Amino acid sequence: MNLMEGQIGLLVYSIDSIIPYYQTDILPISKLAMPHEAIFKGCPPVNNTELVMLFDHDETMRQPDLVAAAQCCQELYPDGGQEEEQQAAVTRERRTFITFSASNDFAMDISQVREVIDRPETLMKPPNAATAVAGLFDLRDEIITLIDLRLLYDLPEATTDKQKVVIFQTAGQKYGILVDMVKEIIMTTSDKVLPFQAGATQFTDSASAQDVTEMVQTNSSNVSKSIMVLDVAAFVHRCVGAQR
Repeated sequence: MNLMEGQIGLLVYSIDSIIPYYQTDILPISKLAMPHEAIFKGCPPVNNTELVMLFDHDETMRQPDLVAAAQCCQELYPDGGQEEEQQAAVTRERRTFITFSASNDFAMDISQVREVIDRPETLMKPPNAATAVAGLFDLRDEIITLIDLRLLYDLPEATTDKQKVVIFQTAGQKYGILVDMVKEIIMTTSDKVLPFQAGATQFTDSASAQDVTEMVQTNSSNVSKSIMVLDVAAFVHRCVGAQR
């Protein structure tokens, strides 16, 4: 989160979901007997059994102790970059990806993602569906085709019963990908996104390689690795296009 005096980060255990909402949907909450109660804007509607509290970014920026902490970090760790490096960074295109796992790690451009939800309890499996299609489900009066990466790439069965569904959109149509977990959101620059090299992964057959066109370089916990970026248009065409 950007503050005028620097930046602060929120330590979280996992990304459970990405929730779309309208401002008019926010439910007000009563004043809470807890520190920093003002930084909570309200509760977006999720379901009847789960309570989600929404941060108020503007109010958070005005919290004196958080601003002071960000300012101290800025003083201890100034940017210190050379002017030419800063100018070069401006010319690089910003890229943001969401990463998830299904035996292997994958990434998707965040601009194509609409939300992340829990796996539906019931799925409808239409006749003659593609092998990789786990089924169909209703999401707010919209039928979503759910694609299972493990079935598509012949990966081992999932070992968790708390799988997530990444809802994405391509060519005006929404689809879902069944994944074990959503891992992180990566903000990077175009120079860290490289062309895909099939020989560097287990996906060496031509059909699977068509689903991936790029690899994004990450440096998590001081460990560098490359993550395959799914080309959603090619991915959907191979999974469900042939059945039409």
